[in-house]
Amino acid sequence: MKNKIISILIIFLLLILAFSGCTDTNENGSPAKTDDTGNDTRYMGTILNEEFSINEYRGSYMSPNSEILLTYDEQTLDQETMLTVKTVETFPQIDGAQFVVGYKFGPDGTQFNKAVNLQIVYDDTDVPTSVNEEDLRIYLFENDYLTEIDSCVADPDYNIISGKIYHFSQYMICSYTPGGGTGSGGTGGSNSGANNSSAVITFEVPLQVHDRSILSDDEEEIYYSAGAYIAWSPEPYVRYYELTIHFNGNDPRPYAWEKEFTEQGEDWGNEPWVQFVDNELLIIGDPDYYPGHGRYLSDYDNFGGTNHFEGNHGTILGLFKETFYTDKCGGCYLDSISTPKEILDTEKAIRTFAEEYFRDWTVTVRPVT
Repeated sequence: MKNKIISILIIFLLLILAFSGCTDTNENGSPAKTDDTGNDTRYMGTILNEEFSINEYRGSYMSPNSEILLTYDEQTLDQETMLTVKTVETFPQIDGAQFVVGYKFGPDGTQFNKAVNLQIVYDDTDVPTSVNEEDLRIYLFENDYLTEIDSCVADPDYNIISGKIYHFSQYMICSYTPGGGTGSGGTGGSNSGANNSSAVITFEVPLQVHDRSILSDDEEEIYYSAGAYIAWSPEPYVRYYELTIHFNGNDPRPYAWEKEFTEQGEDWGNEPWVQFVDNELLIIGDPDYYPGHGRYLSDYDNFGGTNHFEGNHGTILGLFKETFYTDKCGGCYLDSISTPKEILDTEKAIRTFAEEYFRDWTVTVRPVT
């Protein structure tokens, strides 16, 4: 009986040692912090100062503390580029903004050819008690203004905010109500518009080149076009948008308008409605709301009959096009019929021309409510 009691005591002591050995600890011996799924979060909240690279292929970058995830498509950058990310340790003073966390990506101003998906994980303890996590968004902070990034979505259940960015700068998670009183700061952030009561909230979008080739129902003709468009998630209660074109050093007029394309039979290079002026103010929206200033361009969902941008606001800004006649064209002269190689070569030339024409262009968008 005595031996049995001793055996039970030994087993009990072994069980205690076994369970105590399963507890992970930090370097100082204290238990590691874990989330609801058991993931180690000991590095969350640390100050980041990292260097990483993105190349021309599809890929992703995750910060060492797993708080930042960047995913990007191929040809987002033209070549491998060294980049940096640092934690923002001092938040700006902006009325109506309550900040949670921020990061400065560099080199500042690095432009992407395609949108990059940015995902940031935040810690509950960093959220001000007066903030509803449903209201958190990622904002671009530039020139003393906050601008919500495109396609921004909050997932409070997993403490994740995500959206799309087009260049590197400072990005911060915060709850922001322009002119909404005290938050993380006291002054700045928004102003009243000169011609209306809208807050001056602007965002920048790059031009995207889009092409398509359509075969007619009788297969006698092929309609090809390549041009540039801008698109963004709709802003609520908008009457119209003010757009400002920025060439960013790529003035197309010497390249396109002064070249005699007609001498080469390439009249697609002289589309007259693709003629803009650097920093020109354009208006898109319902014509009934045209404010009388700027040049009216189109409605804010003018995408030339395509359905690729359904649900977005935006417009086509330029289009170069050509019609080809196939060998099934019964009423065509032989010299007007294009061979498959001629069609492909011309389509490639038009696409290249459009990419060069609109290279580096950006548009500042201001929604007016």
